[in-house]
Amino acid sequence: MSRLEKLPSELRNMIYFHVLVSPTGYIEPISRNHAYYLRLPGSISHTGPFWYLNVTEPSSHLPLDENFVRRRRQLSNGEKDAPEYSSSISTSLLRTNKNIYQETFSIFWENNTFLFSQVGMKQFRHGAGHMPFGNIRSMNIVIHHSLAGLDNLLAPLIKFKKTSNSNLDESKVFKCELRKLELSLTNLMLQRMIEWKEGYNNQRVGHYRGSIELLEDVKNKCEEVEIEPGLLVLFGDIGSEEMKLYGAMMYDLHEVFRENGRYLSSIEGILEGRGSDDMRRIGKGG
Repeated sequence: MSRLEKLPSELRNMIYFHVLVSPTGYIEPISRNHAYYLRLPGSISHTGPFWYLNVTEPSSHLPLDENFVRRRRQLSNGEKDAPEYSSSISTSLLRTNKNIYQETFSIFWENNTFLFSQVGMKQFRHGAGHMPFGNIRSMNIVIHHSLAGLDNLLAPLIKFKKTSNSNLDESKVFKCELRKLELSLTNLMLQRMIEWKEGYNNQRVGHYRGSIELLEDVKNKCEEVEIEPGLLVLFGDIGSEEMKLYGAMMYDLHEVFRENGRYLSSIEGILEGRGSDDMRRIGKGG
């Protein structure tokens, strides 16, 4: 028995939470090779565990996996481009022995939200395999460029969650433990949706309506398989006048997600506690 195992369970749990749970609540899996070339803290080699778990949180910027080429170019040009975060999560503790693995397994998977770009989610699902991917309880997908293909991206999750909830033989079913799925719309994605909504032709307006309907369809499918859907709107730095342009769109988004929507803006409190009528008034300049 190790010294760690001789400690009281309360102390062991405190250590486990300190080591395995992100202080922000979010981690972004990045390939070890990418982490090494991005010079992230602790990534002193491009070999080792395949996934580097970067401590992060949702922002109006690209996730690191999509930011890879730009950041490498900046580093090669000698620009100081310090990482936004200075820590990572290591899962080596889970590999200590069977007893510690059983004590730490649920702490790691139940208390971290995995943040992905759309590309990053595909890479992790195929690279890590079905077992680790199926253990994720909470996930945040950052949508920066386009909503196209979001339904196809989430289809395997919905399918596996549905079979996990069925009475099929567990040994023949890939288990999906996902309980919460949050979609983050960055400022760039919001700007594109505004352009579509304010468009002067039916095609652009059709893109906008299609985006709202797609988000509503994803929400409904998640609820059908007992996944709590959520929306995080990342405004970034915008002024109060610009906010008025967002009002009508925010009303549409609020109607879809209602209490499951969160709105982060540089204008402190402008959307806090706002209901549908308030969203409509913002769009009218109220």
